[in-house]
Amino acid sequence: MVTAAGVFARGTVLVISAVVGGALVAAATTVSTSVAALVALVVAAATVAGVVGVGVMGTTTTTPYW
Repeated sequence: MVTAAGVFARGTVLVISAVVGGALVAAATTVSTSVAALVALVVAAATVAGVVGVGVMGTTTTTPYW
């Protein structure tokens, strides 16, 4: 037998589940974005350091360091 209380209880559980699920997805997305941003930052920093290193070594020594 379907009652208003039963429908309300099921609806409440669904809403809570949706909110918690949404929060988990948002958290996972944020973490993924942060990790991707961190990786991109490290790659960019390494690239700049590599270019600067090659430039500096190239101008200060006659033998390339690689």
